[in-house]
Amino acid sequence: MRSLFAVAVVAAGIGLLSGCGGGLSPLRASGDSWMAPGATAGDLLYISDEGTNDVYVYSWPAAKLVGTLKGFDYPQGECVDTTGDVWIVNYGNSEMIEYAHGGTKPIARLKDVGFTLSGCAVDPTTGNLAVTVLEKNANSSGGSGGYVAIFKKARGVPTIYSNEFLNFPSYCAYDDKGNLYVDGSGDINPWDEFEFGELPAGKSAFTIITLNENFNYSGGVQWKGPYVAIADSRSNVVYEFKIRGAYGYVNGTTPLQGGSYVFDFWIQGSKLIGPNAGGASVMLWNYPAGGEPTKTLSDFAVPFGAVVSR
Repeated sequence: MRSLFAVAVVAAGIGLLSGCGGGLSPLRASGDSWMAPGATAGDLLYISDEGTNDVYVYSWPAAKLVGTLKGFDYPQGECVDTTGDVWIVNYGNSEMIEYAHGGTKPIARLKDVGFTLSGCAVDPTTGNLAVTVLEKNANSSGGSGGYVAIFKKARGVPTIYSNEFLNFPSYCAYDDKGNLYVDGSGDINPWDEFEFGELPAGKSAFTIITLNENFNYSGGVQWKGPYVAIADSRSNVVYEFKIRGAYGYVNGTTPLQGGSYVFDFWIQGSKLIGPNAGGASVMLWNYPAGGEPTKTLSDFAVPFGAVVSR
């Protein structure tokens, strides 16, 4: 079973296997997980591809393929902690998998998080791991919908946080003070009822935040202090918001020309890395200017998540 978002992309009639000319060809990789000698000495870009069930690792900023992680079942969202360890949402097995920077074998697994996992974030102040869960496990009580699961120090049994307006949380990001920002929907159709909220550090209840911009489709969230960046993955644009209490005001707009359903993007310095789930490629744009991509990595199937481990 695919994620809700991937199903919607396919239903929209987008040619997911079309690809783009030029660049590297991770689809041709085969065999076991591997990492090029010396790759761990530099920054690494991780791209999850739920179409091939692999995660491809590139040098950064050169964007040259240096490794492939295998054995996933629809890998999706990704996040990284302050030590460079990378967490990957393994949607098909309803689990989170952790890899050390440049490592080829998992160093931790967190299971029974929920049924449909989407995104994740690591709190830089505590090491806590937050995971957005679109749907509960089949044996969970409380009706349909999902929640945010937070694992203390990224281990053990999570604490569950829910909100009726964020009934289907999609993606999340921590700021530098441990406040968690989450987007999603109050309805199972993510384009019908976009919502955005904050779980303040040390609190147990969400604050729903009204944004002065309409969203067509929820997408990735990233803190770029003092702003929070949020993707409208259907319109292929990323907005920067200044949050003031229960309101968010647009500070800047980054149009992703050529993008096609950019979900779990990543901003690293002056570049925005966007996996095109609907275009079988990964594009790099200048940030915050956007516009035409500056580079394209091609021949993916359904690239979904991106993160840079330093």
